[in-house]
Amino acid sequence: MPGWVTGKLSDVAGLVVAPLLMAAVLAVVRTPRALPVSLLATGAGFAFCKTSDLGAAVTSSVWSLFGTPTMIRADVTDLVALPALYAAWRIHRTVKTSAPRGWRRTVAVAVGTALLPVGVLATSATSCDESGGITRVGVVQGELIGPPRGVETRLVGGGLYGLDFSIDGRGSFRDVDFELAGGVLSTSRRACVEQQCWRLRDDDGVDVSTDGGRTWVGEAELTVADRERIEEEVGTDDGCDGEPPRVGVADVAALEVDGAVRAIVALQHGGIWERQVDGTWMVLTPLDLHAARSEDRPPPPQVTEVDTPDPPEGSGGPEP
Repeated sequence: MPGWVTGKLSDVAGLVVAPLLMAAVLAVVRTPRALPVSLLATGAGFAFCKTSDLGAAVTSSVWSLFGTPTMIRADVTDLVALPALYAAWRIHRTVKTSAPRGWRRTVAVAVGTALLPVGVLATSATSCDESGGITRVGVVQGELIGPPRGVETRLVGGGLYGLDFSIDGRGSFRDVDFELAGGVLSTSRRACVEQQCWRLRDDDGVDVSTDGGRTWVGEAELTVADRERIEEEVGTDDGCDGEPPRVGVADVAALEVDGAVRAIVALQHGGIWERQVDGTWMVLTPLDLHAARSEDRPPPPQVTEVDTPDPPEGSGGPEP
């Protein structure tokens, strides 16, 4: 069955099960009008998740707390599933008016309480374990491992579940050998260093301002050749819902290093976009990033064995 269909069906199932579970919990703590409250909260939360990248990221983080990394995407077309809330209301009314009595009621409540959490987890099929690529970039500061000793500032990039690379003050790409306080980078569509600013335009462009953001001009735009090179590397199926891997500007960060401003943009599955000294922008695909980190690693040291065992007797070796 096509991923689009299964995704919408799981949304419908989730919108039926989630408010019933929430209403049951609210009823236990004696919250007035438990079902209307749960229906409103479920609908508002679903709309927040599906209409904004922030909402999708927050929801993914919450689901991941259950032990399975989850990637949920914002998709306004999923809002067509909202009428399923009416089905939840009808189920509640039907059960309430024909609730079993005596021991049957006790069994029904126990079974329903046990199965509702399972149903909610089962209906999270719209999420998937597939990574969203490089979706966040930023600037971090701290006492990092290795020279120079002391406080160091770096550009970093990664996804929802952690950092993938860092760029030191020399412009060298490094593996991430430190932990980020707070666990996740914030996102922004604008970054400034004093009066020089960059902002993301639509899904494939970057504007620049030299007067602190009062006026803007276009500086870069993803070309057809850029997208073809990315597609050749990452393929045409993201392994999650049958759709092409998402490639587009998602976050921007800038840092001044030795009098020159460096800026990078997250391109999701496309890797990153790096601003060169001459003002041009270069796409670094995931393979490019991997190669850049590998090249920066020092060559492995050569060692010489110093405790050579004596040859066995009769082996024809030299006399000691």
